[in-house]
Amino acid sequence: TNVSAMSPTYPNAIKFSIGVTNTCYYIDASASSYTSTINTASQQWDNMNNKINNTHVSSNYATHIDIYASTPSVDSNLNSNILAYTTIWSSTGTQMYFFGIYDYFYTEITLNQWGFGVDSRVVAHEFGHAYGLDENPENQYSIMHPALSNMRVSSPQSVDNDTINYLYP
Repeated sequence: TNVSAMSPTYPNAIKFSIGVTNTCYYIDASASSYTSTINTASQQWDNMNNKINNTHVSSNYATHIDIYASTPSVDSNLNSNILAYTTIWSSTGTQMYFFGIYDYFYTEITLNQWGFGVDSRVVAHEFGHAYGLDENPENQYSIMHPALSNMRVSSPQSVDNDTINYLYP
């Protein structure tokens, strides 16, 4: 069985309007059982040679990444093969889509509570989408590879970091 993250293919031409230097992320109570996994994934991006500086905060007031967990019976975007997905939003609270060239204001990551494989790879992959990275189906050595069963890494790699540095010089 191929299990993959649900994220539409989009160009590396969209990004946070505020940059990634002071990125605050909030973990909703629904995702609290994943706190350690989320913090590990965040630290993996922080430890790369880029401008990312994530801070875990206790309120979702003025955050950049909000993380939730849900189930397929509640969220129609989830099913047994979707472990997580990321949505992007404008400063007015309008959901935006991953097509086009524009900047966005904040993101929401939703984890599948029924997902038997939600680990730091999945969360680091979704953080990558939150920063504006595309799926990378040609490179099994990228955290942005869409299929866990074919992914050969457990954290962001130089190819992922190079894209971050391109988006946020």
